[in-house]
This record gives sequence, C-alpha cells and structure tokens, in this order.
Amino acid sequence: MQDIAICIQIRDGNSRLPGKGSMKLEGEPMYVHLMRNVGRCVEFINKHAVKKGAKAKIYFLVPMDEYEYWNDVSDTILRKYDIDVVPGNPENNSDVFYRYEKVFKSFKPSYIVRITGDCPFIPSALINKAINCAQHHKLDYVSNVDPKYRTMPDGYDVEVISDELFLWLIKNIDNGYETDREHVTTYIRRCVPDWARCATITGAFDTSDFKYSIDTKADYEELARRYGAKKIKDDEARKDGLGVYEY
Repeated sequence: MQDIAICIQIRDGNSRLPGKGSMKLEGEPMYVHLMRNVGRCVEFINKHAVKKGAKAKIYFLVPMDEYEYWNDVSDTILRKYDIDVVPGNPENNSDVFYRYEKVFKSFKPSYIVRITGDCPFIPSALINKAINCAQHHKLDYVSNVDPKYRTMPDGYDVEVISDELFLWLIKNIDNGYETDREHVTTYIRRCVPDWARCATITGAFDTSDFKYSIDTKADYEELARRYGAKKIKDDEARKDGLGVYEY
C-alpha cells in the first residue's frame, strides 16, 4: 500500500502581503484555485489506485494561531476535498516541519507531497508527474525546486518525499540550521544521505525566470491580470462551443 499525504502549507499572516492566502482572483480565494488543481490530482490518484488499496489525502498545514480560521474556511470545501487542518507548533509559528511531522506520524504515508499555498495555479498534471516518478522509479526525493537544476517557473513548486527519507529527516534535521525546520526540505538537498535515490522534474525549456507564485502586492496584481486575460479567452472558447479543460 502506498498512501500519499498531500500537504499544503498555508497562512494568512504574511508580513509582505497580509491575508494573501485568502486574496481573491476573479472572485475566488487563492486557496480555492489551488484546491481545484490539487483536487484533480487526488481524484486521479484515488480512482487509479483503489485496486491497490492506496489512497491520497489532503492536509492544510497552518500556524497554530490561524487554526480556527482555516478550520472554518476548510469546512466550506471539506465535503468535496476531505481536508484535514493540522495546527502548527504552539510555541513557534516558524517551525513548519513540526506540522509535516504530525501528518507523517498520524497518517503514516508512503510519500509526503509538499506544496505551498502561494502557488495557486500549480498544474495537477505536474503534481501527478512528480508522484508517478517517485513511485515508478522507487525514488526517495523528487522535486523541481533546487535552484541549481530548476527549469520550471516559480509557482510550480512540488516535492515528494518517501517515508524512509522522511524518517531520516526527523532524526537529522536538528543537526542543521534553525531555518531548516522552517523550509522543511533544505536539509535534504544540502545533506542528502548516500542511500537516497533522488531526481529532479524538468521542463521542456528553462522558464525558471517566470513567476506564478504570490509573495508581494506586485505579484498578486500581475497574476490577477494574467488570470483575468486567460478567463476571457476561456469564456470565448465556451461561447464558440468548445470544451475547456485545464491541465
């Protein structure tokens, strides 16, 4: 059995762009756009893995002081996406690894998938690709985020970690920097053990200079402009009798 925990770390209390997790794009909060993409991925996994007894489950990983807010938010989409909200370290909001460890110990997945809430338009096909690579090639770490090898846009960030490597990380992460617990996987990329099998997901071209994540007001305004233009073209296609399917 290869259960998969898809973990979305998300928060509203951002100093550069307060409330960004709930900011709206074309009338819908960012997390709804993100969940639409992740939801397609989970639906695909659960449909094709059911014969093997495997399943995928979604978790919102949130700071402790935002738990009630996100629990109320998730309640509106809980029935559709079956989301569990996991609160963070009550003594340290920056300890993001604490949240992943809680999911790992409670759900006991074969793989943990790491996605961040400021990447609302990450394609579901890309998430599926990363998971399929990890499973098919029996890999311990698959990602497209390492700056040394990155060819995909900022905002298409996905990482997949095997249970064996995550256990190793639990035992070793505190040997690194304090920021490793905040950034979760930096210790893996810096100190990966010899036995771990790792891979990078690459694009057809180097588009790493493109930005589809939202960190600042300027990012938000630019993404809102681009998404609005896309919606206009989608609506035109529908008016012309075409089906419109996102990848």
